[in-house]
Amino acid sequence: MNRLELKQLAKHHGLEILENTIKINESGVDFRVAHVEDLHGDQWILRMPRRPESMKHTLQKKRH
Repeated sequence: MNRLELKQLAKHHGLEILENTIKINESGVDFRVAHVEDLHGDQWILRMPRRPESMKHTLQKKRH
């Protein structure tokens, strides 16, 4: 996922982010992580699952 795709995905979910603030961390096994800033100056950490089963494991952990 590149910066433009990430920005479009965030916008799809109602979050307007500044493309020049995107810092992507690819080191995670289950998720890609991006540190971003929105139009109001608020900072966000976005997690994008690498595989559909990544979310399944997260939801199972949340229930316990």
